[in-house]
Amino acid sequence: MLGELQCWEDRGKKGLYYFDDSDFAQSFILPNSWSLIGQPKGMQTYPHSLRLNALGFLSRQGKLIYHLTMTTNSSEVVIAAFDRLFAQKSLGAFAIVVLDNASVHRSKAFRRKSWIVYRIVSI
Repeated sequence: MLGELQCWEDRGKKGLYYFDDSDFAQSFILPNSWSLIGQPKGMQTYPHSLRLNALGFLSRQGKLIYHLTMTTNSSEVVIAAFDRLFAQKSLGAFAIVVLDNASVHRSKAFRRKSWIVYRIVSI
């Protein structure tokens, strides 16, 4: 399926994007670390630090459209990121977004959005 979408784009149809999100924090997520024998390692942690969520759309040409938030990733946050993508597209432009099978991508709120014309596949 991805190969077909890439061929479609190669024939001059612009608008294939890959979507994913990640978060960044000062807090130490893994409670273990390695060190040389006899030299214990100490690390400063920030248990109540802020978390930055980055949601991004990346094209095969390297164009990145991103949305940053300090809130927890939710359907509303993902919808806001998609709204930002489509706000940057010209009126009537067509885009295909490849995304994973995260629960927020399958939520009722996400599926109700008017910009979803047809859901082909989630990977």
